[in-house]
Amino acid sequence: MNVSTPRQPATPVAPTTVRSRVRRSPTAEQVLAAAEQLFAQGGSSALSVRRIAESLGCSRQIVYSRFRDKSDLIRALHAEGFRRLGAHFASVSTPLGSSDRVLALAGAYRSAALDSPALYGLMFGQPIAEFTPDSAARGVAMAAFRPVIEATEAWMLGLDPALDRQVTAAAAIDLWSISHGAVSIEIAGISDAGTVQRLERLITASMAAQERSLSGA
Repeated sequence: MNVSTPRQPATPVAPTTVRSRVRRSPTAEQVLAAAEQLFAQGGSSALSVRRIAESLGCSRQIVYSRFRDKSDLIRALHAEGFRRLGAHFASVSTPLGSSDRVLALAGAYRSAALDSPALYGLMFGQPIAEFTPDSAARGVAMAAFRPVIEATEAWMLGLDPALDRQVTAAAAIDLWSISHGAVSIEIAGISDAGTVQRLERLITASMAAQERSLSGA
């Protein structure tokens, strides 16, 4: 009769997956992603270092090593929103100077807002007690909108090279205001019928009015 040697139990091996490593020591980007998820679910009141640490399976001290406090986290989310907006603007390849570029940037603004509605609300919504945009934060916001200002200026100077830059800047703000109003209504769920077409129609009408004004019609 053959007698087999009893099989020895395997020595347990501690998991070494990426997920387990991430949970022990998340990066600043992973902390920010967790913060964004909590913010999207419950707003500023749902955002706390304790809840972020729990969602990541790490200590609060690690979260504090990435961001000083809740205010610092919200500031980073605010900047991230404008970074994403800038990325959407940068994806527009329509030539500078054309009216089509101005229209395409309005569409990119809408796409950025719909892709990150929670951050859009933070960027342009109700004030948050823990965060008041300072000059640096406002600078980040204005830098993100530089493509809109440049596109509007190039388009209008093509119509009238003698235009003052204050006139083109004011027109850019007008066009942004139209985009912002249409997108905010859409995100709020007030109306979603023909939203892309509505935005295009509003921007096109505003640009046509600018052209008539410049031509003296």
